[in-house]
Amino acid sequence: MKRFPNSAAFICSRTGFASSAAVMSIVGYIVGLGDRHCENILIDQTTGRVMHVDFNCLFEKGLKLEKPELVPFRLTHNMVDAMGVTGYEGVFRSHCEHTTQLLRKHKDPLMSVLDTFVHDPLLEWNFSNKVHSSVSTRKGKKDNKDKQQAIKDANIVVVNEFANYALDRIRLKLDGYLQYVKLSANGQVDELIKEAVDPYKLFKMYIGWASYL
Repeated sequence: MKRFPNSAAFICSRTGFASSAAVMSIVGYIVGLGDRHCENILIDQTTGRVMHVDFNCLFEKGLKLEKPELVPFRLTHNMVDAMGVTGYEGVFRSHCEHTTQLLRKHKDPLMSVLDTFVHDPLLEWNFSNKVHSSVSTRKGKKDNKDKQQAIKDANIVVVNEFANYALDRIRLKLDGYLQYVKLSANGQVDELIKEAVDPYKLFKMYIGWASYL
């Protein structure tokens, strides 16, 4: 109560927290954003709204970690408690459903933007450059040049395959598919929330993710 001058300001801040958390949860799920531990989710102490940082773990990279991230977004008991007596059944759920409907409605322009982002030539350049540096110390200039070109060409193919897979996964999510079953926006949100709060999935998360908070 020290941060809020009155009860109205507190309720407004709590609503801002739940609504912004809902929007980022669904958007993060669609683009496969992982690594949502406590240090990557910041809170504005005035408005209560959440702000995410560190977007390095995109396109479901979290599923490929040594300890895979099994939940679609962060919805731990501390977050639910901060949403008030209704928990995730109030503002959070309604904003999740509305966000899902909006993303589906604007699927085509969204996919166009993501297609440009995922196929960014700089991504290929960075990927190939790492391999180039790892083989630069080998002997034989001609052999090195041939090997490096072959590796670069192979890496471009790998990156493009990964990009196509990532876009296909996003497209399926926007179409409402969850484990090969097509759901309505409300049904999809309901299943995602169930997964996010599933204790059997949360206790398998990496300890640094702090699923107990």
